[in-house]
Amino acid sequence: MRCVVCGYNRNNLSKNNFKFFGFPKDEKLKAKWRHLCKREDPFYVNNARICSNHFVDEDYERNLRYELLGYQLKRFRSLKKEAVPSKNLPNREKNPSKSDRVQRQKIRHDKKTVEQILKGLLTKDLIVFTD
Repeated sequence: MRCVVCGYNRNNLSKNNFKFFGFPKDEKLKAKWRHLCKREDPFYVNNARICSNHFVDEDYERNLRYELLGYQLKRFRSLKKEAVPSKNLPNREKNPSKSDRVQRQKIRHDKKTVEQILKGLLTKDLIVFTD
């Protein structure tokens, strides 16, 4: 099992302090969770999991039985129905478009041209332009 947000799996995490949660059944809430993952690659939401590292304490239901027994392990907690991941989320922007790539290539080409011109002025050689 792997977290779709950060990529952690059961081997990376202490088994006592982390829990993995499946996406909610409610379609609107599921879409919100999916958006917050900020993943460009497709993933199957019905099998995807998000680790407890992305939820705040207010997102969990209180369990008085475990509180009275003195259990403080996070693995016993369950999420509230309206809980949304809000902690340690990626700050990814969408990948640059192809036009951005073409623009960067043009800038690199222009820099090389300027370097050739300057080198030619210093050595008084022929300037070779390449396209």
